[in-house]
Amino acid sequence: MGILSDYDTLREVTKNLSPPFMVVDLDTFDANARDLAGKARAHGKKLRLASKSIRVPALIKRLFEIDPETFQGIMCFSAAEARFLSDEGLDDFLVAYPSIVKQETENAIAVAKSGKTITLMVDSAYQVDAIDSQVRAASPELKLELCIDADMSLRRLGGLVHLGVQRSPIRSVQDFQALAEHIQTRDNVKLTGVMGYESQVAGLPDQNPFAPMQNFIKARVRRLSVKNCRRIRGEIADYLKANAIQIRFFNGGGTGSMAWTPTEPWLTEVTAGSGFLQPHLFDYYSEGHAKPAYCFALPISRFSAPDYLTVKSGGFIASGESSQDKAPIVHLPKGLETISAEGFGEVQTPLKNKSNVSTGPLGPIFFRPSKAGEIAERFNSYYLIEGGKVVEEVPTYRGMGRVFY
Repeated sequence: MGILSDYDTLREVTKNLSPPFMVVDLDTFDANARDLAGKARAHGKKLRLASKSIRVPALIKRLFEIDPETFQGIMCFSAAEARFLSDEGLDDFLVAYPSIVKQETENAIAVAKSGKTITLMVDSAYQVDAIDSQVRAASPELKLELCIDADMSLRRLGGLVHLGVQRSPIRSVQDFQALAEHIQTRDNVKLTGVMGYESQVAGLPDQNPFAPMQNFIKARVRRLSVKNCRRIRGEIADYLKANAIQIRFFNGGGTGSMAWTPTEPWLTEVTAGSGFLQPHLFDYYSEGHAKPAYCFALPISRFSAPDYLTVKSGGFIASGESSQDKAPIVHLPKGLETISAEGFGEVQTPLKNKSNVSTGPLGPIFFRPSKAGEIAERFNSYYLIEGGKVVEEVPTYRGMGRVFY
């Protein structure tokens, strides 16, 4: 863990910072980036950055500097975010979630007309028609790039058993063909990409200490899903080849599936995001993981009893199904734990001092978030540590006054 592994060292390095604050160990961040890029490059793949897992422009730009040959493009929240990042000097945006909101299409048009590359996600004919109509009305000379989102969830017994998220209705090569052919009939859009994201592989930890009884089932689901995803994506690749349909990219994967997804020969790129910073939820994968590259500090506000202390704030609960693993965990010093009756609170979080650790009257106490990017909505800036000292303070999206949905 480098600088983040020892409480006294980390406290000394950050002694001039006033909690709450977030710190990023750049040495570990860079090492994680090189490792993930190497996994993609070993199979001839490019690596697309999922910006929602970072939300700090300076760190996003740093990744492209680490390995400019392997890192290619950004997977965004929205076209508004893509336009913002385009203004920051970045390029090649894949908007990961469909939208037919007029303002989103206008943002995409603005990016495309600036000379940058942007691709919008679709999974239905009505989305294609809406985008095509909006582009024709605003900029009839333009053909906006589209990517088809193919569903990778695992379905059995005619759909009675569904393992994965409710995502795309494109669930077979026949569904894909129908939508691809529909795009070809439109004048102001064109098919340039395919994405198949396997959420029940990339986002399903199978060594979760908060739900140990489910780990065997999750591991089984992940193994079955790897085969299922390979089959579906392979059938789509065969269809594209048989019909001489040229696309610019074929995307798949996430941090939690980097052991498998890059091996598929038809994919041109894989996506990663959380593994650069490594929130604690991503520790719980059987095939290995990156090292924690960041943590946040909260100040001690009171000592309610000899073996208890309370920190100010702390209720930074991650999205998804409500469960214990969506809360932060105490990182340093060791020997502190939350109280089951209270957990992490909005304005205060009491901790039991099980090991009689010494923190001093001010602390601070360091924590790791559950998910990577969401925590950036709680801080205006991150402090960057390199070579054992704080070297820079950089703004988050929030700190720049930007919120994307």
